[in-house]
Amino acid sequence: MNRAVPGDVPLPNGTYERTLSVTPADGVGAPLQVSGSVRFEADTPVRHDHIGADGFGDLLTLNSSGLTTFHQGTGKGTFSGKASGDGWSTKAVAVPFGDLDKGRCNDGLVRMADGSLRGYKAPSGNDLSTRTPYTKLGTGWNAYDAHLARRPDRGRPGGPAGAQGVHG
Repeated sequence: MNRAVPGDVPLPNGTYERTLSVTPADGVGAPLQVSGSVRFEADTPVRHDHIGADGFGDLLTLNSSGLTTFHQGTGKGTFSGKASGDGWSTKAVAVPFGDLDKGRCNDGLVRMADGSLRGYKAPSGNDLSTRTPYTKLGTGWNAYDAHLARRPDRGRPGGPAGAQGVHG
């Protein structure tokens, strides 16, 4: 459901604490203060949050049988759930990524064994499998050993910074 109003800016998914304080205009009576929390689950996905829409990053693994698994992060160094997809070459390199197509679900990048790079559009909460719709983004990516690493030390907010030599 799209509840956006023109000019609205979606907030990142997650839980937000809020406090509202009101002082009586006439100065009579004590100030009123109300606190609580609100959870957004259908707004902008937080980068690397693939399952749960909870605002916490998830871990993506690929095992020796070609099974990818998103492990749902809790924000406390533990995991609470998972979603798995099969059919991958063990030579593939999968990287959880942000929302490439503005579909309000984070996408995954996969470097295939032949060096091609694909952007996979896994629906929120679902696994990343070879049956997931994708777009071929380019070739020649097997020349890099640090596939699409996020490099905040380079002064960039994120995104494909590539391996050493790609951006210096």
